[in-house]
Amino acid sequence: MPKPPIYSASSQSLLIENPAYKKALEIFKISRGIARHSTDNKDILQMSSSNELSDLFSVKIVMHSLQLIEQIGLLKNDRGNSKYLRHIEYSISSLKMYCEKFELHTSMDRDIISLLKTEIETLKELFWRWALSSE
Repeated sequence: MPKPPIYSASSQSLLIENPAYKKALEIFKISRGIARHSTDNKDILQMSSSNELSDLFSVKIVMHSLQLIEQIGLLKNDRGNSKYLRHIEYSISSLKMYCEKFELHTSMDRDIISLLKTEIETLKELFWRWALSSE
């Protein structure tokens, strides 16, 4: 028997309207753009198996940004679960750390990485505002 979907249609529409979720989607798009540019359009498996630091940091940035989207969606269904709050906080911190390491080990334009770091900070604020609200 197939598993029921994690989100109902009404919860999906509410999730899509959530500012933290929207920001997480934007961060993923920026992260994937950075990875595409810095790795000559390698896919995730190619980046993961590479020995180049820019590839390894790129895959970390993409994967952590993708995890944020999933974790915010899971938290939407179980707002009181502190496990999800800790996971999201960890993912945000890790994503920021990988951006800083990436910035040190690449010759890529620093403006786009600065933009990503700014967006991560905005997500952190949006996320906590939403997580602590009574929504």
